[in-house]
Order: sequence, then C-alpha cells, then structure tokens
Amino acid sequence: MKIIDRITPFLFLIIFISSGNTSQAADKWALLVGINSYQNNISPLRFCVSDVEAFQKLLVNPDIAGFEADKVYLMTEKQTGSNLPTHVNVIKRLSILAKMIQPEDTFVFYFSGHGMTRDGQSFLLAENSDSSSVDTLKVTAIPLENVSDILSRIKASQVLSVIDACRNDPTSARSDRDNLLSDAFVRGIKVTRATNISGIPSVTATLYACNVGERAYEWAEKGHGVFSYYLLEGLRGSAADNNGEITVTNLADYTQKKVAVWVREQEGKKQTPWLEQSGGAKLILARISKQPEPQLVAPVKVEEVSTTATL
Repeated sequence: MKIIDRITPFLFLIIFISSGNTSQAADKWALLVGINSYQNNISPLRFCVSDVEAFQKLLVNPDIAGFEADKVYLMTEKQTGSNLPTHVNVIKRLSILAKMIQPEDTFVFYFSGHGMTRDGQSFLLAENSDSSSVDTLKVTAIPLENVSDILSRIKASQVLSVIDACRNDPTSARSDRDNLLSDAFVRGIKVTRATNISGIPSVTATLYACNVGERAYEWAEKGHGVFSYYLLEGLRGSAADNNGEITVTNLADYTQKKVAVWVREQEGKKQTPWLEQSGGAKLILARISKQPEPQLVAPVKVEEVSTTATL
C-alpha cells in the first residue's frame, strides 16, 4: 500500500503535465474556397479550383507547411454536402472555425472566385449566388461585412487571408470586361481583431491578387491564375529566407516581383499583388526542410495598420 500511495500522486502529476502540454500545442487551420462554375447568371472561371487544390497540397505537405489534413477545409463545386461552397456553407464553416481556433493557432482563409461591389455593398460570390440585383445578392452571396465580423472573432495568433476575387465581369453577358478591385471592396473586408489576451504576439495579414483599379489574370498555359502560380512557386520554397522560413512578407515580395515580370511581357495589362498587415510579429506560413537558392526580390508595399487589418 505504501508503494502504491507513493506512485499514485506521481502518476497524477505525469497525467497533468501531459494534458497541459497537449492543450498548449498550436494547431494550424485553413479554409480554402475555389469556385469555377456557378449555378446562376455568373460567368464561369477556369483555374480557381486548381489554385486552391494546389495550395491545399502544399499546406499539408510535411516538408513545407505541415498542416494536418483534417484541419484544412477545401470547398469547391466538386464537393458535396457541407463542403459545397454555397453562401450558407461558407459562412457556417467560418463561424464554426471561429469557435474552435485557439490563441496559439494559425488560420489561413483563401478565396478564389468572383467578387463584386453593387450599390456600395461588396460580396464574395458563392456557388449558388444570383447577381441579378443587390437584393438577390443580399440573400445568395457572401457579404464581406459578414466575413469581416466572423474573422474578427478568431483568436489565432497568426491570421492570413488571400483574396483573389477580381477577374472578368461576373455578369455572364459581359464576361469579356474587366472586374476591377475597388476601394469599396477593400474597405468591405476590414477586420478588427481584439487584443490577444494570452500574451502571444499576434499578426493579421491580407494578401490581394491585384491592387485597386486592377484585375487578376488567368494563365492558361500554366493552368492557374498568374498570382496563384507564383504564390505556389514561392510557397514551394522560392520565397524562403536563409533559415528556411517562408514569411507572408517574403511570399508577397516574391509573388509581386514575379507577377511584375509577367506583366511587362503582356501588352496593356497591369496587376500588382499587395499585402496589408498589422501586428508586431512576423507571420511565418511555412518552414521548408530543404532551402532553395537565395532569391533577390524587390520590396513589396506593406501598409501598416495599427488596430485593423483586412482579411
């Protein structure tokens, strides 16, 4: 009995320490939404699904980002049930994740598809959206203010949003016209996150595929958007620093430089990826085990925001 009495408290101590360490382990989460084909009066796109599918593979690659596969949610029109990117499903998934994600965690939200502003209100277009009027958009699309409200509740120390939503005009009859990123769209996705009371340094960032007044182009030869092609190339290791870390700043630098080279070879096209970031920490998206040759990259414009960030 004496031996048991001595061992039992020791076992309880081991269990307590183990459970405490488990609760402090940081998780990495992602919601990736890509839509090529829409149900209603919205022009189709070609490479949004391939963009987010390729991004998913890099996130779950243990030699790159090392996300757990069951914490990376992919929503495309290929999916069914709760993973079909309807307006309700996307909002529902974001809302669920906002409750699950802890202060130590990392969260990535990637939207690749159509976005639009109508009568001063901005929307991400879901698979079932109807763009006939602002009234139909209100009940079938994803209002940016709803996205911002939910993202504001996420407690993660690192939050990155990638927005690739301005290509051709989503109205099917005018799909050959440009759908330019507007100031109203950027303002619509402003996010104000509460101070991280855990004491963990936090950072919030949004990487846009193009600048205000520009559109994002697709690259048929590569089977991706121009922005996403170089984003993926950077994440594979081309944007890594000497320590093998891929920060969102370095990734934006690399992507902007490469897209600028592509644009110079295209007549009449302009596309400038840009990053908006707030918080005192650097956002490390991945650490690669094998470092590439050093890349010389031009600095990207980063707008520092004291209390708000866009996502």
